[in-house]
Amino acid sequence: MRPAFSLIIMFFCFWASPASAAWLCDTEHGEQILLLEKPAGIYCEPIGEPNARPRDEAAEAEESCRRSLRCWLRRHDMAAAKHCSRAVQELAEHGFNWTDGLVYSRFDARSWHDRFAATISFAGDQIEFRDRDGTMTRQMYRCVYDPMRRRVTEVDAVPVSAQRNVP
Repeated sequence: MRPAFSLIIMFFCFWASPASAAWLCDTEHGEQILLLEKPAGIYCEPIGEPNARPRDEAAEAEESCRRSLRCWLRRHDMAAAKHCSRAVQELAEHGFNWTDGLVYSRFDARSWHDRFAATISFAGDQIEFRDRDGTMTRQMYRCVYDPMRRRVTEVDAVPVSAQRNVP
């Protein structure tokens, strides 16, 4: 009967005896074992934690990216801009007009809102809201986007003139 593992690395162990050999093997369940061959027979010993799985490289890359604002924005900037643009537009009761054109971004400020939750705050001032009288007023807006849930968690806007009067 053949053992359920494949040979990965072979090396010789001289600490037991010169006639001993050892192999590091993977089982069919992803566990690593040390296969020892001694003059008295062959023994298998588990390496590391029992039932431990090898770390998933994709999960490690995702976790590493979550710690870097630049990487996290690169992955989620387009979706956040789409969702946040829609959320800011919904704040306008009587209509709106984006003033960003083709050159400027609607969200020129980006930062962590909550680094541990990996939520991102986007801000800008490239929109005008129409009031009841039909007058257009430029607004400063902020939107918090949660990439893990793919949704906006907070959005607000204030007129630029009101923002300038704040000390």
